[in-house]
Amino acid sequence: MGGLQARRFRTKSLHETLVTTATSRGATAAFDQYREFRNEYLGSGLYDFREPTLNIVATRLLQAKKPDDAIPILMFNAELFPKSAGAQVALGLPAMEKGDLAAAETAFKKALEIEPTNRGVTQSLEEIRKKRGNQPR
Repeated sequence: MGGLQARRFRTKSLHETLVTTATSRGATAAFDQYREFRNEYLGSGLYDFREPTLNIVATRLLQAKKPDDAIPILMFNAELFPKSAGAQVALGLPAMEKGDLAAAETAFKKALEIEPTNRGVTQSLEEIRKKRGNQPR
């Protein structure tokens, strides 16, 4: 019953809490908070530590025009979920928007290794090649 009482007092989801922290104190503080919460609450059901949580945090930061905070969070998410093509795609998209074609290409190639039939990733790699004016390597 203690878990139910604790849940009743929690007012924000994990991603909302992390967005607030990252916005006010930066990505490093959000990493620290995520690790602290994960160590304390993983398996309790109080917070969602699955892959989409950090993607949501990064998306909100990108919407707030804070790519320098969002990209490290996406990198961290890709480290936590190394077998996820989605985590790699999520990392590649803002890198591409920022003009960091090398980082975007690396992320998309990793995604393609994980999920070779992903047409969106193939199209993103083709778009990078066109932006560079290169032929496929």
